[in-house]
Amino acid sequence: MSAKTRDRRTPSKVRAGTSGRLPAESRGRSGRPVDVQSAPPRGLAALGHRLAIWTVWLLLVAVPVVLDSAQKDSFRLPKSLLGETLALVSLFFLALAWKGPDSWRRLARAPFVRMWGPFLVVATLLSLASPHTAHVHRGLAGLWIGALAVWGWSAGFSRAELREALNFSLVPASILALIGILQFHGLYEPYAFAGIAETSRFAIGSLAGNVGDLAAALVLPVILAQSLIVRGRRLALACGALAVCLYGLVVTQTFAAVAAAAAGTCMFWAFRVSRKRAAAAVAAVAGTVVLMLVLIGPFRERSLAKLAEVGRGDWNTVLTGRLDGWRAAVWMLEQHPLRGVGVGAYRTEYIYAKAELLRHGVTFFADQMNVVFANAHNEFLEVAAETGLPGLAAFLWGSVLLVRRLRGRRRTEHREGASGADSGASGSVSESAAPRAAPDPDRALAWAGTVAIAVLSLANFPFRIAISLWPILLFLAWILTDEKEVA
Repeated sequence: MSAKTRDRRTPSKVRAGTSGRLPAESRGRSGRPVDVQSAPPRGLAALGHRLAIWTVWLLLVAVPVVLDSAQKDSFRLPKSLLGETLALVSLFFLALAWKGPDSWRRLARAPFVRMWGPFLVVATLLSLASPHTAHVHRGLAGLWIGALAVWGWSAGFSRAELREALNFSLVPASILALIGILQFHGLYEPYAFAGIAETSRFAIGSLAGNVGDLAAALVLPVILAQSLIVRGRRLALACGALAVCLYGLVVTQTFAAVAAAAAGTCMFWAFRVSRKRAAAAVAAVAGTVVLMLVLIGPFRERSLAKLAEVGRGDWNTVLTGRLDGWRAAVWMLEQHPLRGVGVGAYRTEYIYAKAELLRHGVTFFADQMNVVFANAHNEFLEVAAETGLPGLAAFLWGSVLLVRRLRGRRRTEHREGASGADSGASGSVSESAAPRAAPDPDRALAWAGTVAIAVLSLANFPFRIAISLWPILLFLAWILTDEKEVA
């Protein structure tokens, strides 16, 4: 082979990994994974990469615990500002590790660009035409910082690094759940809200300050803990986190979060067990729910009350007033179908929507604690209201590509199985005796987490709450991380 041929085949066809590192695995001619020597980053690039991942870990533990009692919004605002600041700092450190045109080309070709880039552009352009300037500027700032975080993390970190960070997120989640449990049993009350009894579920806010925020933050950790248990890694942490987070989730008595965790759990075990054992897995989930109903009196009483409301057909009471937010979002979409009201401007337009709906005889939830809905309690409807039909179409485009990426993992698994069978089979070995590919352990987690987040987004707003936002964005970055083999 000539030197010219060698030069043409080596560096140009190698996809650089994080900070100049190659992926941990490649494939030989048989299709089987083989080890590839990787060159760790050196100097400033190595320091930047380490500082970036440490900043992400700091974000995961600092955002849940920070609060500022001197501010009117003592919980959500400090968590949001700190999370966005640390995310930008991590991206700054990552930029130190990106050297040369290859790294920047990899960033430009990241799956995030074609998946969510169109929505980001459309939402920004449409929002700039909104008259609610202050709210739109704040909304766009949060949107862009979150989007840049997913983009940069997915391109700058390896899948193993992101998975380790996700595993670490079980620690702050367990702390949140433990404080909520202590509040539920009256053993520890770090603060008391005016006008809310200590026995009320609204008093179970842990360091989240809001029972709904706490419940939303515990959904993904329940799925992550089960994945760790199946993998047989960090069993003490995984089992303890699963028990504490699941119990903490139930004592919040938030049905939307409980349903999301149940849906994600069913999806997870659907990939891990055979069809014959699927019924047993579903029965185990149902048995867990029944056990929680028996052991936790307030959760049982609230469940029975909801069943009575369903029997009366009082659906707005069943949904705790969420129909008000959904109707307002639909009204905004009808009034501004092409441009929406602007990212972050839902809370401003809600008053106009409510006044118009009341004028047309719509009955609102009488027991609502707040006069104004700051969020639609449905991420899809809020996206439609704020960005109109073009933004909703771009959002659905990204969602379809995300599902295709998840399905692509199945096709890759089949190809690996076929190549393994071809390489291992001989003329005297039957096709049935060929080895079958082991299922991808991360595939079940990817699907389960995505389903849990989607179900939660139908009746909550996890992407608008810092305490649940950043673990979700880290999870999405883990899914979008490109770990293709060396060509």
